[in-house]
Amino acid sequence: MPGIVNPLGTAINQGEWDRDYPKLVSVPAPWRGVSMEPLLGPIDIGSGCPDWVVTGGESGAHARQIDQDWVRSLRDQCARDGIAFHHKQWGGIRPKSHGCELDGREHKDFPCALAA
Repeated sequence: MPGIVNPLGTAINQGEWDRDYPKLVSVPAPWRGVSMEPLLGPIDIGSGCPDWVVTGGESGAHARQIDQDWVRSLRDQCARDGIAFHHKQWGGIRPKSHGCELDGREHKDFPCALAA
């Protein structure tokens, strides 16, 4: 998509978030998104405030397990801070093996800049 700036790419755990989030906020951009795929550990975004957080599990024959509590925590942090939250998939052998519902509903939010 033209105009999208996301130098962070993927933060799969707290160490990557802490290392790379400052790079993201240093780039002048109209909005910032963070892909947390595959999510391989809990992440506390702290005072970080991207416009969009996308979570997802790993897919393929050797997919590592994602923990629902990690995703719940990010959903709740996003709700608290007004960040669009999008849970893409749980992962598994095939990308959509286990669907994408969290606590009985899909979370497919987009930042205002993309929803227009």
